[in-house]
Amino acid sequence: MRDCPNVLSSGKCDDPKCPNNHNILKCDPCGFVARNAAGFSSHARSDKRKRIQQDILLQATTAPYEAAVHDTEKDKHGVKVEGDIDFGIVDQREASGRLQKQVQILAAGTSSHVILISARLKQDVVQSWRRKTLSFTLTVEAERKPLSATQPTTLTVNFTRKDVGRYESRLEFEFEDQPTKKRFLISRSARAIVGDSGLHSQLRPKEPYIPRRASGREPESNVVEGIRPPALKAISYVTTMPKPNIPMRLLSTLTQPSTPSPKNVNIVRNVFLPKNFDIESHGNHFKVLLWVEEHRMEHDLARYDMTASTLSRHIPYYYLEVPGLAEKRPSVLTGDRILVRRDGGQPGHWYVGHVHFVRQYEVGLRFHQSFDGWSLSQKYHVRFKLNKIPLWRQYQALDAVFDHPRILFPTSSHLPKGPLPKEDIQPFNTLISNNSSQLQAIKAILAAAPGSLPFIVFGPPGTGKTMTIVEAIKQLVKTKPNVRILACAPSNAAVDPIAMRLRDSLESTNFSYSYYHEMPNPRPCFGAPSKGRMKRFKVIVATCISSSIISGIGMPRGHFTHIFVDEAGQATEPEALVPIKMMGGKGTNVVLSGDPKQLGPIVRSGIACKLGLELSYLERLMQRPPYNLKTCSGKRRAYYVYIPSYGLSFLCTSIDKLVKNYRSHSAILKYPNEKFYEDEL
Repeated sequence: MRDCPNVLSSGKCDDPKCPNNHNILKCDPCGFVARNAAGFSSHARSDKRKRIQQDILLQATTAPYEAAVHDTEKDKHGVKVEGDIDFGIVDQREASGRLQKQVQILAAGTSSHVILISARLKQDVVQSWRRKTLSFTLTVEAERKPLSATQPTTLTVNFTRKDVGRYESRLEFEFEDQPTKKRFLISRSARAIVGDSGLHSQLRPKEPYIPRRASGREPESNVVEGIRPPALKAISYVTTMPKPNIPMRLLSTLTQPSTPSPKNVNIVRNVFLPKNFDIESHGNHFKVLLWVEEHRMEHDLARYDMTASTLSRHIPYYYLEVPGLAEKRPSVLTGDRILVRRDGGQPGHWYVGHVHFVRQYEVGLRFHQSFDGWSLSQKYHVRFKLNKIPLWRQYQALDAVFDHPRILFPTSSHLPKGPLPKEDIQPFNTLISNNSSQLQAIKAILAAAPGSLPFIVFGPPGTGKTMTIVEAIKQLVKTKPNVRILACAPSNAAVDPIAMRLRDSLESTNFSYSYYHEMPNPRPCFGAPSKGRMKRFKVIVATCISSSIISGIGMPRGHFTHIFVDEAGQATEPEALVPIKMMGGKGTNVVLSGDPKQLGPIVRSGIACKLGLELSYLERLMQRPPYNLKTCSGKRRAYYVYIPSYGLSFLCTSIDKLVKNYRSHSAILKYPNEKFYEDEL
């Protein structure tokens, strides 16, 4: 077999003059195409293929059952079951009494030889401390009696539950055709929701949801910028953030409608991505993938463009109602740009409305003073623009001069030599005292010499990863007088638990996680302390993207002795590297925590996914040789340990795992434990 770089996912070559006599290997369940036998063999052993095979097996197991249930819901053999037993929304006061629905069974012909053998309800039984409670009960008028077309057999379904919630049962009728003695089933679903009917009515959609298709946008030939909100001026940057545009050749490739997606993947891989992926090409490699992702994000945002919209006014703001705003469809934040053009106005002439505040259903905009002609009846075309600041900060980090292979491409040669120093600690959190895995991980973080390999803490959900790194931060502050720590996570929701757990133990003079400008801005907003004040904090907490502010105000590289990134498995590699590449120095230790088996980074572009943007920095590092158990055997096993089966990777002298789950009920934990974690929890 000869390798051919032009092979598409269809198993064909897109080059008619290709001299290669290729024999394509394709995995039909996955759609994966291998260029050689080694590639196909590697794919056959991959976790992705195993997951797909498991899904196929699960589908093959459940499909016959679903088909059988669907079949029972049909009337058959001349028997008709009439009556709706969906109780709908039931108020709690009504549910305290007995509610009833009736079902009637009729024969299609004037005479019938079919009899009703039995009627039963299939439902879960709620066990209380006093008795077993049935949500639905059944009263049958008559059984083992020939069905009639004129005198229906009646059954009554009763519902008696006052606890708020959803209830469902299946009503099964068993019939027998007397001449043939053949039996068959017909079923109906019984449903009820106990709750506030008024609130449920408010949640109903006002109109059917129709997905919007993104169409080609007209060019923006004349754009008038509006008035920016104070939040964009609250921080005094000493560095300039680059604002790179997508290269025209790449943009042309991505916007070519006649080019199929599989071919685009090959074009981007072979034409735009660097030939080698190493420390020299790392930044350019991910910049291309981010450009591909940026193009897709803009394409998706165009689906929310609006026509024939109106603006209300309360000087100096204009208010725009945005359907779906409360559900973040689209997601709009303070500082975003929304373009408007008067209906019937000059094509290509747009005004930028900067978002000054966001309410539940509307946003407050400020335009340039030349924005005129407004009236309550005036219609406008509205165009949402992508906020590129998070992307620009990632581009800035990727362009940063950072030549530390131990961080980006660690090898076995970076493993430290010599015995591991012993660290005795008294945990702040008493729960950790009884968990040997967490204790050893914390001791290893404290004992690691400056400039060590990235330290990885990983484990299933609820096993205490965040608790472990918070304890490690507290111990570092307690035992290391010159420590300076930057703690990050991809989102505010992931950062908040870190800040909340630290603020009870750290003094405000040593700890910064929020800064609020009161004056001189007309509207209070979040900002950043001065560089001099920032230097005095021992611990700073921020999202990965916002951490670039620290570099932007002039903080020197290498100021932080430790950089922590929690939930690192949920961040793309460029996002996770923003704090590391912008602030990491020669002696900075990096600590990552997360779980590659949980939800990974959110990547919208299918092309970027296939080319590796969906693989997190955490997961890529775990595939490197230093984190492989085989390269850490023998005497050197006292350092970085990776457990192939699943568990915890840490700097220690023994192999332990974070397997004690503190969050979930055993019933909730059962499925992921069996499917993903090999029954180790």
